[in-house]
Amino acid sequence: MVIQGHASTLPVKLAEMSYHTRCVAAGTERALIVADLPFGSYQPSPERAFAAAARLMAAGAHMVKLEGGAVMIETVAFLTQRGIPVCAHLGLLPQSVNQLAATGCRGARMPPPHN
Repeated sequence: MVIQGHASTLPVKLAEMSYHTRCVAAGTERALIVADLPFGSYQPSPERAFAAAARLMAAGAHMVKLEGGAVMIETVAFLTQRGIPVCAHLGLLPQSVNQLAATGCRGARMPPPHN
């Protein structure tokens, strides 16, 4: 996965995601806009996550996305209790590339192929 010519999504800043979100919001009338909270913008604390999420919502997002699993339960609760919809996901975890040593699919079990 590459964005802005980088080898991973890790270098992307909140200001850049806010800009991209504003551009998408300006170019659409009906789409649900989900903005990705960049690496480092939400992990330190629920309060930091709220500040980052509020910035993306002000830029035009309808929902924010974050990675993390069980460690993010408190943060997700903090955001949703304050009116910020959150999309979490299993599967591709590009922000965890250094921890997982790859960006491959996680949390999925594929059935064996039928012959």
